[in-house]
Amino acid sequence: MRLALLVFATLIWGLGFVATRWTLTDYSPIWSNSLRYVFAALISIPFLLKFRTIKDIKGPVICAALLLIALQLQTVGIGLTTLAKSGFLTVFYSIFTPILSFFILKQRFRKTYWALVTMAMMGILMLCNLEFSEFNLGDMMTLASALFFSLHILAVDRYAMKHPAIEFNFLQCFYMGVMGFVFAMIYEGMPNLEPLMHLEDLTTPSPLLGFIILSIFSSIIAFSFQVYAQQG
Repeated sequence: MRLALLVFATLIWGLGFVATRWTLTDYSPIWSNSLRYVFAALISIPFLLKFRTIKDIKGPVICAALLLIALQLQTVGIGLTTLAKSGFLTVFYSIFTPILSFFILKQRFRKTYWALVTMAMMGILMLCNLEFSEFNLGDMMTLASALFFSLHILAVDRYAMKHPAIEFNFLQCFYMGVMGFVFAMIYEGMPNLEPLMHLEDLTTPSPLLGFIILSIFSSIIAFSFQVYAQQG
């Protein structure tokens, strides 16, 4: 069950790469990532007001900060490189995570694990039909995002184990929305929200549809699946 949820979350995040491209037509990478979590935070508030039981905010704040940094780096990277290269380099968190687990948590992995990871990376490489003739700034930022995704996974392992998964992720989304909004306002100022006012854009690729996919599916649903799955 938990493995199936992780697979489904991965499918959602794959669609999120495309949705991010749609938001970048009218918004900068900074606001693209910040607005998705502002929307996710607004959706989370009614649930938290009614059902909140987690009083210690340390874990959700730390996880939110790590995930915000990872997604900001990834979003900027998507705007500077191809979707294929971005998807491939993001998967490097599957290598960074066990390495960090070894050094931080003293957790060891069998040789067969590394063989399977190598096979998976080679498969993704061939599926993406990649050519690394040029390794640009976008590729570097995407690779850096993979490192922060790994740190986020370890943080979830530490802080979310004893809490309801959905509530933990809603708190994470709320704090990401707050931090993302403050960061974007300081860095770039108020964005133009006019492209989000046309409901007919929900039927075609558009920033509005992109933010709906990113906030509801990629942020609230997929990351709730991740937290729940890691608890098992």
